[in-house]
Amino acid sequence: MERTDAIKQYLKNKHQGGENNQKGGLFEDFYAVYQIVSCIAKYKSSFDRVEFQTQLEDTFVDDMLIAHPELNMYHQLKNTQSLSWGKVDKQGDIAFDFAHQMEDCKEREENFALKLVYSLKEIIHKAERFKHVNLKIYSDVGLSEDCKKVLDAIEGFEYRISGRMFYWSIGRMNGSCPWPDKIETEIIRQHPTDKWELMSMLS
Repeated sequence: MERTDAIKQYLKNKHQGGENNQKGGLFEDFYAVYQIVSCIAKYKSSFDRVEFQTQLEDTFVDDMLIAHPELNMYHQLKNTQSLSWGKVDKQGDIAFDFAHQMEDCKEREENFALKLVYSLKEIIHKAERFKHVNLKIYSDVGLSEDCKKVLDAIEGFEYRISGRMFYWSIGRMNGSCPWPDKIETEIIRQHPTDKWELMSMLS
């Protein structure tokens, strides 16, 4: 998207503010370590292809970028007592940043996902406007009918697609993973018949 002088100044101020806040950001540090450990486990043979960046310049969703082999995942990290989604047309609101980041990524034809991470999950769970944030930000990847049949046949397995992320739960276990076409192809090909076999494919 075209950068107006106002947008350029906004992004400059946002980056400077992020760098200042990062100096004492234990929440951000813990989350970064968590993501690194998770990626080591997930990409054992190709971890050298996963890149991490924090406090990105000239970027709307700028706290962290994890460039997976499958997609670029932009993170906005919030560690405050209150949180508001805001409006898409109001500069400084979370909605504004996510909408503009989505536009930038689409123009670059990126395979991307946007993720809002908040330290107080109970507030997110109580806030109706946050429950389906991803659905309002970017289009969901579709699941083929063949893939749905395999997933639906596994007793107790619940799932949903939000953007390019696949979220699943079964009993007290839950998880998420990026959803490239190759995962769906493998699920259809291998046709797992129990939860453990499926979860090993998603991990």
